[in-house]
Amino acid sequence: MRELNIEEDTLRDAQSNERVKNKYLEVHGTVEHGASDSAGNGALMRLAPIPAFFFRTYTGVKNCIENATRLTHGDERAIDACKFYAGLIWHAIDGISKENLLSKYFYKETLNIKLHKEVEAIAEGSYKEKKKGYDDGIRGKGFVLDSLEAALWAFYNDDGSFEKGVLDAVNLGDDTDTTAAIYGELAGAVYGIENIPSRWRQKLFQENFIMTVAKALYVKGNEKQEFKARSEWPEPNPNENDASGDRRQADSRRTQHTDQTQNKKDASKEQPSPDPSNKSNRPQDSNQKKNQKGSSADNSHP
Repeated sequence: MRELNIEEDTLRDAQSNERVKNKYLEVHGTVEHGASDSAGNGALMRLAPIPAFFFRTYTGVKNCIENATRLTHGDERAIDACKFYAGLIWHAIDGISKENLLSKYFYKETLNIKLHKEVEAIAEGSYKEKKKGYDDGIRGKGFVLDSLEAALWAFYNDDGSFEKGVLDAVNLGDDTDTTAAIYGELAGAVYGIENIPSRWRQKLFQENFIMTVAKALYVKGNEKQEFKARSEWPEPNPNENDASGDRRQADSRRTQHTDQTQNKKDASKEQPSPDPSNKSNRPQDSNQKKNQKGSSADNSHP
């Protein structure tokens, strides 16, 4: 039996761990960031809580989404796909119609973002031309571009039915659950919980827990009206046009103005009407006014 040498064994273990760590970093990137060529659909599948939390400020979404994606997926196509899809979900929560969300240049005119050319092709509606779905090349695979196009294809062709969209996404095959989940992120924001079939919700595992988390996101997000980016995150561009934010600010100003006007009206109603028997309330004649003017003028010069 080999004699135990703690110092030697510790050194050997440390060297082994270092080799394992280096191999991990070589394959997966850094501990903080995914590999630069990692373009799976995992980040796209999990991003809905970000626009749900920052529902008051699109700037918060833009500042957060890239870093949340880079944790596991460093490929620029994965990052841009998540930027685009998170923007769609945020504006869906804000009340933008499905037609506008799927318009060709929504990412340019409203989201105001630049996309990788392969993501851009999908954002501009490549899926709209593939009417036969799977037969036209739509695939629900693990590659982020396949997943993005498949989810948008299902959303575009769901005839306003959450159930139809989910089934169409699943029936594409391959990575079925993820494709349906990505579809559901956007479709759920547009159609609302009331349009999810009740028989599906009744069989949902831990529905109460999911609802509690969703409500917590809303409550905490409602408190987070102003989002300050961390030092390593890109600062928002003050000149960048955020139409939805402008709408909410305008609504707030209108509400404030209405409240102030109403308060003035209420205050005027509460003032007592003048008593005609009280001489101090009677209108002055022209001679009295002249005398008062002369008196005040005299008093102003000693």
